[in-house]
Amino acid sequence: MPQLYSSVLIGTEMLLDRLVERGDIRRGSRKALGLFDTTVLEDGGSGRRSRLLDDIRDVLVEGTEPQPRIAALAALLSGSGTLPQFHREIPWTSPVITRAKEFERGDWGAVAEAIARSVTATIVSNVIVAAAVLPQN
Repeated sequence: MPQLYSSVLIGTEMLLDRLVERGDIRRGSRKALGLFDTTVLEDGGSGRRSRLLDDIRDVLVEGTEPQPRIAALAALLSGSGTLPQFHREIPWTSPVITRAKEFERGDWGAVAEAIARSVTATIVSNVIVAAAVLPQN
């Protein structure tokens, strides 16, 4: 278990490093409790955050059909309990909460069906290739 935790931390740090390099976020420092220096992550000004939140808001508020990535982000925001902190961008209303919980449970409607079809097609394709390539005994 400790090795898995360590791998997740390393992967997270690598992801943050890439986001900083691209300018999507920047690292800053602040004092915690007036005594301790702490590192904070801030918007990098690239516009990526606002575009993602616009897409998530369209899905949760307007009910637009999401792309798989946006559906996954909506599910993560809901499941992590952080969605309420985005109230300025995504109104925290009963319909939004209900829709977010649907994504959290994996009720993605047509998107889920499209993902299932894609995964099935990939598996079938791999089986066909494996059958054609493997030597016959």
